[in-house]
Amino acid sequence: MIPEEIYERIIRYAVKAPSQLNTQPWHFEVESGVIHLLPDFSRSLPVSDPYNTNLYISMGCVLENLELASRHLGYKADHEIVILPNYSMVKIKIREGIVPDHSRLFEHIRSRQVVETKFMNSSIDEILIERYADESKQKGISIYPLLQKDKYEKITALILKGIQFMNIQQAYAEEVIPWIRFSEKQAMQKGDGIRAASLDLPFSNTFLSRLLIKRQLSTKNEVRRWKNLIEHSSGLVLFTAKENEPDQWIRLGTSLQRFVLNLTRSGISYSHIPYPLEYILMQKKLAGLCGINENFPLQLIRIGRGKPVPYSFRRNIKHNVYINL
Repeated sequence: MIPEEIYERIIRYAVKAPSQLNTQPWHFEVESGVIHLLPDFSRSLPVSDPYNTNLYISMGCVLENLELASRHLGYKADHEIVILPNYSMVKIKIREGIVPDHSRLFEHIRSRQVVETKFMNSSIDEILIERYADESKQKGISIYPLLQKDKYEKITALILKGIQFMNIQQAYAEEVIPWIRFSEKQAMQKGDGIRAASLDLPFSNTFLSRLLIKRQLSTKNEVRRWKNLIEHSSGLVLFTAKENEPDQWIRLGTSLQRFVLNLTRSGISYSHIPYPLEYILMQKKLAGLCGINENFPLQLIRIGRGKPVPYSFRRNIKHNVYINL
């Protein structure tokens, strides 16, 4: 029988995965030999992630970490994506008796982070990025590095149009602000959310600060901010899926996590571009620009050399794990 502490160790590494605004929209149920990874819709973002695409992608990132941690500890993890009427989940069978696999990717689970600030203007080894993309893709999931300036300038223009198309309003700001942690103490107590210092928002948690952030999250300012961030990047990387369904979103998440762990291993930073992939019209335009009309563009990241930012904490696993052995 697998000891309870092994499940806890595996899950501690699994939850180091990224999620939009560090909401950590998942929970676990553990039975003898099985870990169930389920969505936590109480942590969803209905304004910025209306179809829960990013929620399921983040679950795929968790799954990749979980499998790497299991192998590192000498256990085999076989997963099955289960499609249910109202949600999808992942069933992971944990088995004993394999030789521990000390993957170099596992070593970077703790150090991987999303860097939301500007990157340095430095070139990136295109062959290396292409190799990471090839190693990370899987059935139904494709990865397209866009590192040449003439390629991603057109996409940048589309992203900025997408932000204008969204016409960011008060509802978006009101969804974001509760997930901003204004002090280290607050970040540690909550164990989730984004630290203001990592967003270049070193404001205190006051009414005035919230008004300033709402103003900063206006459409005009978001267009200006993302134009500046992308201009200070070394390229973009697009992730697509054959089908726009939750099981594909989860698989895309495992590919994404594998890719960004490789980036971390090479000292390359990244951050997610949240616009405009939640909208079908923008998806089609982006697919046309990249010549991939048969696939659905579902995740776009920017990459470059960046400085570390304050770490985003994770919740105590006792708050999102139910163990029944």
